Amino acid sequence: MERDKELYERQIKRVDVQIDRLVYDLYGLTEEELELVEKSP
Repeated sequence: MERDKELYERQIKRVDVQIDRLVYDLYGLTEEELELVEKSP
């Protein structure tokens, strides 16, 4: 059961990263802007 939870958490994290990248592309953010966004709380 714990293994399933870890698997789902990794999958969710992977999808979150994909969504973030798509949004960054959609808004045409520069590398500097990406750094600001990634460092913000």
